[in-house]
Amino acid sequence: FNTVTAQWQHSLRPDLMLDSSITYATQTQTGGEQCFGTLLSVCGGPNLGDSTSYFATTVLTHTLTDSLSTHVRFSFSDRMSPLVIDRFYQSLVLVGFTKTF
Repeated sequence: FNTVTAQWQHSLRPDLMLDSSITYATQTQTGGEQCFGTLLSVCGGPNLGDSTSYFATTVLTHTLTDSLSTHVRFSFSDRMSPLVIDRFYQSLVLVGFTKTF
């Protein structure tokens, strides 16, 4: 893996924090055969090349009290393989609360 990550944190107000990060990664794939479906006659040659991945996350945290905060998180990930059919991506939004005792 070769990976580069950048992170940024900013206080918008004393009770409101914004955290962001982005990551770029590559992984070299070597050897093996890639088969599609269940038919062995549809096997390709060696699977060589780089897989590329991107990840981005932003979290907005609002502190309500000393022991209670709420947050909204947006995450995006994208992974691309040397094979055209191997691409996976996801967007995700989460809303939650954190309570400490």
